Amino acid sequence: ELFRRQAELMYLRRQHNLEEEHAELEYQIRCLMLCPDHNKTDSDKEKEEKLIQRLVEVVERRNEIIDCLEMDRLREKEEDRSVGTQLGIFSAAMGSEVDLRVKNDKKGKKWKKEKRWSKKDADKEVEDVVEKKKSKKKWFTLHHSTRS
Repeated sequence: ELFRRQAELMYLRRQHNLEEEHAELEYQIRCLMLCPDHNKTDSDKEKEEKLIQRLVEVVERRNEIIDCLEMDRLREKEEDRSVGTQLGIFSAAMGSEVDLRVKNDKKGKKWKKEKRWSKKDADKEVEDVVEKKKSKKKWFTLHHSTRS
């Protein structure tokens, strides 16, 4: 934005300088035109021609500056629209990425829960095995103690 503004100010400064030159040239041409043609010398006529030619150049340069300002304005508008579109696409992509992360987290949590449940099942199985061994020991102990 700062660069755009700097370029615009540069064009406006040039335009202002050309406007001042335009006013000065017009004044000199008017002064020369006040003299009747029969009183003008060849150098006056030549000077008038050069001033008019310079005035045309100044007007053309001012028109070029105005065209450049307009082209810059249109380009900036297009760039802003493009940036807005890209930001929209980026935001949408980031939003879907966040959704994917949430889904992955949910899957991860689900996986962790399943893992936790399977761990509990494994613990339960271990407890069952230990319980069976205890009952066997009791039976073995009881069974051996009755024989003696």
